[in-house]
Formats: sequence, structure tokens, C-alpha cells
Amino acid sequence: MSDSEHKSEIKKEGPNYNIAEPHNLSKRSKWLREYYFKGVEREWNNEYMSFTTGTDWDIIWCESDYYISPEIHFYIGNKGKGVFEGCLRSVAIPVSLPDG
Repeated sequence: MSDSEHKSEIKKEGPNYNIAEPHNLSKRSKWLREYYFKGVEREWNNEYMSFTTGTDWDIIWCESDYYISPEIHFYIGNKGKGVFEGCLRSVAIPVSLPDG
């Protein structure tokens, strides 16, 4: 029997069990789970947003920089020359600062 004939005889069966089916969730956990699975329909997606005053000395600061792996520092860059900083600068939303 050829390989292609053998493949046509293989029957696909559905799963015999469910993995990680939620049960007995607290109201908060249930809400968080449902919110997570809304995906891009969520009001807030934990996306980066960058802002700029338009000055050359604007810097990129991100609180998560303190908790990331060391190899990512190559992309963060130094003095606005890194991949991340260049990308964030290009999509930054201009804001004006109050006087004083």
C-alpha cells in the first residue's frame, strides 16, 4: 500500500478530554478570563504608547526595562539610537507641557 493510500485510511478523532476547563472561578477571575479572550476587542490591550514633547532630548523610559532579560538591552539602545527608541519615536503622540 502506498503512502498516499495509507493516509486516506487514517481517521481523525476528536479529543477524548478537555484541557484546562475553568470551573469554580471567582467573579474576578471569571471577568479577567473573559476579558483576556476578547482579544483586540478589549478597550485596553496593554499596548505601548509613546508621547513626545518634540524636543531632541526626549528620552524613552519604560518601567518594564527593569524586569527584562539582559539581551533585550541591545534593542533598547542608548541616547535614542536603539531599535525600540527609534520605533517609539516614530509613532509618538505629541503633547505640550504646561509652562513652568
